[in-house]
Amino acid sequence: MDEHDRANLEFLLNAEPGVLSDWYEQMDKDDHMYALDLLEVARLELLDQIVITRRDCADAQHLLKNIFK
Repeated sequence: MDEHDRANLEFLLNAEPGVLSDWYEQMDKDDHMYALDLLEVARLELLDQIVITRRDCADAQHLLKNIFK
């Protein structure tokens, strides 16, 4: 995702409901699909971060258990 995509994603995530509704009405099906693609990429990135964080926490817990036996 490049900077242009990130700016568009930020708009989609932070727009007031009325602004987003106006945007939706003015855009065509291709724009709607692009927006859905951006949201899907962001969702997958967040899932990756959650998995990495959970794995890091599990590794840290394992290390701490071994240190403080």
